Amino acid sequence: MITKKTLRSGRVRLELDRDQVVPDDPGAGTPAMVWVGNDSGTYWCVTDTGETINGGPLKPSELAWLESMRDEVERFLYEEVP
Repeated sequence: MITKKTLRSGRVRLELDRDQVVPDDPGAGTPAMVWVGNDSGTYWCVTDTGETINGGPLKPSELAWLESMRDEVERFLYEEVP
C-alpha cells in the first residue's frame, strides 16, 4: 500500500503522508505539508493564509495550483482504500 505521495509545481512541493492521519484527532499529525525550499506549512494553513510558517508568501499561481490539488489531497489521504 502506498502511504506517501509527493507532488511538485515549480518551487512548491506538496507531500502527502497517510501515516500522519489520526482519525480520532483530526488536528494531530501533518498529513499534507507544503514546502517552498526549507520553509513549510500544512496544506490547509498555507492555502488559507497564502504563507508558509515563516511568513514566506506564495505567488498567486502557486496558490492556484495548491487549490487545484485539493481533491487529490482529500482523495489520497481520506478516501482511497488501501
